[in-house]
Amino acid sequence: MAKDTNQPRSIVDVTGLQCPATTIKIHAALRRVKSGERLQFVLREGDQIQDVPVMLKEEGHRVVGVQADAAGFRLLVVKNGLPAEALRAAACCPGGVCGPSRRRVDEEDKPAPGPEKRTRRQAARKRR
Repeated sequence: MAKDTNQPRSIVDVTGLQCPATTIKIHAALRRVKSGERLQFVLREGDQIQDVPVMLKEEGHRVVGVQADAAGFRLLVVKNGLPAEALRAAACCPGGVCGPSRRRVDEEDKPAPGPEKRTRRQAARKRR
């Protein structure tokens, strides 16, 4: 009997996780499947259902469908052929939920250098 290619290869439930654990588990699942294979992610309402589809599309994966049920939302995804380096280089959260310490920082996003620290001797001279 032939295997149904429309069925997901695996189902990954990330409803109980907070970012960045959500992103890490999703990328680990994507690394385990071949390009063109389907995965189903179970997501909770709120930040996960808003951010995860955007992240996956930005990485080049195809979101085939979303279905709501009692467990949350089921997101059916077809993996693309990007190498693992491209997945690691992607931003953690498209919405910036993790904050600047978790996101990839581009050159123009770097903060301007702060004032230089003075030594005690320089500070003492300044006060005189």
